[in-house]
Amino acid sequence: MKENKYVQYAVRGATQFEILMTIDVKHPREIDNFINELRINFFEIIQTPELMLITENLQYNLFPKGLLS
Repeated sequence: MKENKYVQYAVRGATQFEILMTIDVKHPREIDNFINELRINFFEIIQTPELMLITENLQYNLFPKGLLS
């Protein structure tokens, strides 16, 4: 996973068989490619991938106005 171009962040979940990750793609087809690659490389481990799609990247500025300028 460290060398996959789509993976931004990966961490073990609450159970030994759970891995949570964030991927960044430009096109929805890349999600399919990524999942297929996971299934090919880890077919004996992955039973059911679960996806939560986030289509917006919201950025918040928590600094008071004028603090950074």
